[in-house]
Amino acid sequence: MKKKIKIRRVNAVGEQFEHLTPNSIHDILPTPKEYEHLEGVWVWGKTEAVRILPKEYDYVK
Repeated sequence: MKKKIKIRRVNAVGEQFEHLTPNSIHDILPTPKEYEHLEGVWVWGKTEAVRILPKEYDYVK
């Protein structure tokens, strides 16, 4: 079963983040190797993976 997050509020702007609205639920993607040192999780934006910061989401149980 895939891990999921529920968006609190995303402060990033741009078309990649349009559907990452409060209370929306998204599957977590594997973190790209070059970004493993950064906090947050990755989900699908409009057409590519985007990083969501720790204060912008909650894990869904």
